[in-house]
Amino acid sequence: MPAHPRSHPSSPSPDAIVIGGGIAGISAAAHLAEGGQRVVVIERTELAAGASGRNSGVVQHPFDPVLVGLHLETVELYRRLADEVDEDGDGDFALPDRPTGLLSVTHDEDVARHEAAALAASHPELEPTFLDAAATQAQETPQPPGVAASPQAKG
Repeated sequence: MPAHPRSHPSSPSPDAIVIGGGIAGISAAAHLAEGGQRVVVIERTELAAGASGRNSGVVQHPFDPVLVGLHLETVELYRRLADEVDEDGDGDFALPDRPTGLLSVTHDEDVARHEAAALAASHPELEPTFLDAAATQAQETPQPPGVAASPQAKG
């Protein structure tokens, strides 16, 4: 016998129903609710228990000019969310003033040098640099011997 949905006569009907409690679903629900909509989120298991719970949580520069505006807007939205969530000021959802960035590593110094130069030309705001193997060992989280890197300051 099929299950029947329960009726809640005292609850008003939602304006929107969001299927899925991952990062996209919860973000959509938050934006709708912020706009005054009554929202119901339907999730099969737990919030952020699927793919959202397993990703690295990175909001990384897309390296695609078409998507840069969306990336910058996403970073700004996360900063506003962090400010709203961290109302008590204890820093439990604080974001750094400057994004951590990205470290691209390789055993081929020529590849790292080329990547840094190409990114400097296409995305100078990322402040990419080249680090040879010795500099990578000295400046970054310890890497295996012989690894060169191309860090970008903003991610």
